[in-house]
Amino acid sequence: MFDVGGQRDERRKWIQCFNDVTAIIFVCASSSYNLVLWEDSTQNRLQGAENIDAMDP
Repeated sequence: MFDVGGQRDERRKWIQCFNDVTAIIFVCASSSYNLVLWEDSTQNRLQGAENIDAMDP
């Protein structure tokens, strides 16, 4: 199990953990529906979490 929460610039460091993974369970806090990202006050947290492009190495 990996907790990959954190700032955007940290994502590229943990993406290598998923090289041989066949399934991912994606969980996010529904309480974040009306909150913005710490790094970008114009983007909603849930929209940021579902952004698959952010996970590209």
